Amino acid sequence: MAHQDYTIAIIGPHDLVSGFRALGVEVFNADSSEEALKIITDLKKQTVSEDRAGAYGVVFVIDFLINGIPDDEYQKVTAGALPSIIAIPGLNGDKEAGTRKLRQLTEKAIGSDILSNE
Repeated sequence: MAHQDYTIAIIGPHDLVSGFRALGVEVFNADSSEEALKIITDLKKQTVSEDRAGAYGVVFVIDFLINGIPDDEYQKVTAGALPSIIAIPGLNGDKEAGTRKLRQLTEKAIGSDILSNE
């Protein structure tokens, strides 16, 4: 079995994500949810292609960009194991964005919302 190396990416406004280059993270600039969705879709296509050249294991996305992606589109780009799409807070981030998406993914995977406080 061949060893597969995966790349880590981050998507967000230039001023928030550019510093991640120093950590070896591939940076993609997006200022709107539409731009972020297009980038995520392209990264997903690269990852699931037959040759998997440039495959991505984890894609971090600034939370306000994730929040603006319609749920049906978000479900499409997060289907499958890779890449793992993870919301991270921006400077004035919505601390609940990641929790909401995690709750949706958990409910999809096991059929129940086990993260609910109710």
